[in-house]
Amino acid sequence: MGRDGGEIARGRLVHTRIGELLPLRRVRACGAHGVAAHWRLARAGVLREAARNRLFTMVWTVNEDAALAGFLTDPRVDVLVTDRPRRAVELRARIRH
Repeated sequence: MGRDGGEIARGRLVHTRIGELLPLRRVRACGAHGVAAHWRLARAGVLREAARNRLFTMVWTVNEDAALAGFLTDPRVDVLVTDRPRRAVELRARIRH
């Protein structure tokens, strides 16, 4: 979100942050069939909630080898976005063999 929240009441800021971790209400409200989550939010529970509700998931932007390998092997991830596509392909090939 990129803001310090100084101008927002604390309760509202906490609600916004929880809404990012548990986006199901917003997903249902807009009729979406999936979520796009930053990799940190994906790890913090968004993937679990999306899978529980059979939602399509896109995780962005994953660049570290360990995180790439983890998300590449996670069956809950439908799309993985990275700035290092060649490296992701290399890792995927190693994982498959």
